[in-house]
Amino acid sequence: MIDVHRQGDYPAKTTRKGSNRHRAAPARRTPMSTAARHPGEVLAHKLEGLGVTPTELARQIHVPANRITQIVNGKRAITGDSALRLAHWFGNEPEYWMTLQARYELEVAKTETGSEIKRLPTVSTHTKGTAVKRRAA
Repeated sequence: MIDVHRQGDYPAKTTRKGSNRHRAAPARRTPMSTAARHPGEVLAHKLEGLGVTPTELARQIHVPANRITQIVNGKRAITGDSALRLAHWFGNEPEYWMTLQARYELEVAKTETGSEIKRLPTVSTHTKGTAVKRRAA
C-alpha cells in the first residue's frame, strides 16, 4: 500500500480506541497551497531522522553525491531511476517518490499557469460549437 499524505489530508480521529463506529470529522487545518513542497524536503527530513547524510545515501544507492544533494536542495527532480533506488533503500514503493514529485510539479504548474488554463476552452464548449455548426449546414 502506498501511503502518501497530501497537504491538508488528515485521517479521521476515532473517539474510542479501535472503534470505527464513532468517527469524528477530520480536524480543520489549512493546507499551505501557496508554497509547493519539493520531494527533496521529504527526503531531507527522512535522512535527518535517520542521521544519514545525502552523501552517505548516495554512496549506498550508487548514485553521484550531487544527485541526492540537488534533490534535497530542491534543485533536481526525482526521476524513475532515483525513485527505484530510494524505494529500495527506504523499503517503500517507487510510486511514493514519483507521486511526491508529480504533486509538486502540478502544484508549481497551477501556481504559474492556473489562471491561464482556466480560460482555455473545454471539450464541452468545443462540442457545443460543433453541434451548432452541423445543424446549420
